[in-house]
Amino acid sequence: MAAVVGFLVISFAIWGIGDIFRGFGRSTFAKIGSTEVTIEQFRQIYNDRLQQLSRRLGQPLSMEQARARGYDRAIIGEFIAQIVLDERAKALRLGITDAEISKRIIGNPAFQAVNGQFDRARFSDIIRQMGYTEARFISEQRRELVRRQLEETIKGTSILPKAAVEAADRYHNEQRAIEYVLLDRAKAGEIAPPTPEVLAKYFEDRKFLFRAPEYRKIVVVTVLPSEQARTIEIGDAELRRAYEERRARFVTPEKRNIQQIVFTTSEEATAAAERIAKGATFAEIATERGQTEKDIDLGLITKGAIIDRSIADAAFALKEGEVSAPVQGRFGTALVRVVKIEPEHVRSFEEVTDELKQTLATERAKADMLSVYDKIEDERSLGKTLAEAAEKLKLPVRTIEVDRAGRDMAGNEVPDLPEAQRLLAGAFTAEVGVEVDPLQVEGGYIWYEITGVTPARERTLDEVRAQVETRWRDDEVTTRLRAKASEIIDKLKGGTAFADIAMAEGLTLETKAGVKRGNTAAPLSARAIDAIFRTPKHTAGFASAATGSSQPTEAGEQIVFRVTDIVVPNVDLASREAKNVRDTLNRMVSDDVFAEYLAQLESEVGVTINQAALRQVIAGARGDIDDN
Repeated sequence: MAAVVGFLVISFAIWGIGDIFRGFGRSTFAKIGSTEVTIEQFRQIYNDRLQQLSRRLGQPLSMEQARARGYDRAIIGEFIAQIVLDERAKALRLGITDAEISKRIIGNPAFQAVNGQFDRARFSDIIRQMGYTEARFISEQRRELVRRQLEETIKGTSILPKAAVEAADRYHNEQRAIEYVLLDRAKAGEIAPPTPEVLAKYFEDRKFLFRAPEYRKIVVVTVLPSEQARTIEIGDAELRRAYEERRARFVTPEKRNIQQIVFTTSEEATAAAERIAKGATFAEIATERGQTEKDIDLGLITKGAIIDRSIADAAFALKEGEVSAPVQGRFGTALVRVVKIEPEHVRSFEEVTDELKQTLATERAKADMLSVYDKIEDERSLGKTLAEAAEKLKLPVRTIEVDRAGRDMAGNEVPDLPEAQRLLAGAFTAEVGVEVDPLQVEGGYIWYEITGVTPARERTLDEVRAQVETRWRDDEVTTRLRAKASEIIDKLKGGTAFADIAMAEGLTLETKAGVKRGNTAAPLSARAIDAIFRTPKHTAGFASAATGSSQPTEAGEQIVFRVTDIVVPNVDLASREAKNVRDTLNRMVSDDVFAEYLAQLESEVGVTINQAALRQVIAGARGDIDDN
């Protein structure tokens, strides 16, 4: 349904989501076609989705965080799309048999044990973690399979014309050759310092470029198992006890290189076994049956990796080089030969001591995390600040003052910020002195608290004079080099040879072939590549240069080029690349068709949402809903 959510977003763009949110009813959340959803039903759906997202993200997700990240809109969109499709499926009388549902669930690899068989206990455990009862899971799977059938039917198989594939292939694979010169900073000449009046005017015209960003003072307390583990001592007796209890973890199981020939009947297998006993080789029997060595080789595998238990037992009872008697397996009667045996290897206590010590310390630290969490939260509930709570518990406290990019007031990147992106995102949406949920990471927590905010402001010229002068000088270099590039272009248009212009200007004329869109490399920046592919053959142009990738060189450097050749690819529609292009385009067209279909269904079925109830659910509140 992730795809459905994407399609729904497109349909909202087409039809407008605002029109479907209309208030009504005290206990009804939504009416979609003939389906009515109560507030409590949607609340359960919404909370279930948030819990699933939390498990996927590896951290608790609050209602506020869900709204800030747009998850509420995604959940609502998925909810509407599912019911709209259910309504159409009912109208078309589509359904799935119990036998098919059972087959799908039993065949799901997520519910299978190591031996490839359906594991009832594993199935129950997984759906319980997902928040489902068995009946609810089966019911949801039934609806999901019907929706998928409807989706696949609507999408169908798009077949784009050859011209579309050729156009896409040309865009990606067209190549161009150029000759060019690089105008570096030295070609701008000497630039005298700006007068105070010039610099002041330059600053006034561009004040916004030099604004001081908003800074936040953040108190950070990080408690991670990996850090706590360093302070935990594990005794030798405990290590040895853990080694014996976990001995299986340090065992590399026996592996065997096994060959297998499967026969249609037991009589054929018996006859082959008798021939081998009289001197025929295993390979000869395989060759007579039209099989190569690759066909009969199961590889170097453990006993547990063999799905067929009968074959596994027989193979691991043989000595190296032996051939088994006929074995009745799941896919017929087989002969098995052991080519090579790699014995079981057990790592000694001495070999694993350091690893085991780290594992036990980390496990103990993880077990203590909840206790630490409760202690900090208890202290905060008493009105103590995060710093005071940490100080009482003898936990390290760090106070930083940073902007949104993680830089301090001097413009330097603050080092060793834990979970920097998540921490800064949360810090710049939190309020001063307001408790926020800690970030969960690596089995531990990162608490943070905002103790001060320095608002963004305009700086004075005196504060940023050096920066302003540097930027002014860079702009002057760019202006001069662009003027020089324009002069060269004019000379080329006048008929002067590029080589003669380069010699007269003291420049080196270079060539480059095989230039493709997206393949930036010094001195071709992304802007230069774009300019080259907008320039006709035998025509010149110029653009900003780059040192590599898409990074700019020193300020203002320009590349002046002339397109000398254009190589249009010949599309082989049978090639793998063309097939990938065609499949991608077909998929995009199918997605667009399905998005239009969803939009039309919404219009036909009718979607009405109680907006007051919606606000209440996504805010996590409870209580009566007034008619709206």
